[in-house]
Amino acid sequence: MGTIQATKAIKFFNGMQTLQNKLLLYDGRFNRYDIIKVRRKVNCPVCGEKNED
Repeated sequence: MGTIQATKAIKFFNGMQTLQNKLLLYDGRFNRYDIIKVRRKVNCPVCGEKNED
C-alpha cells in the first residue's frame, strides 16, 4: 500500500496524470482494487470552491 501511495505522490509532483476526483480502494481480503468517482462539495472547507487551485 505504501508503494502505491509513493507512486501516486511522485506522479502528482511531476505533473503526470493522477486519480483526480477518484478514490482508490484496496480490499486486502480479496486482493482487489476499486476506483470510485467523488465530487467536490461547494460548501466543503477543504475542497470547496474557495480552495480551487
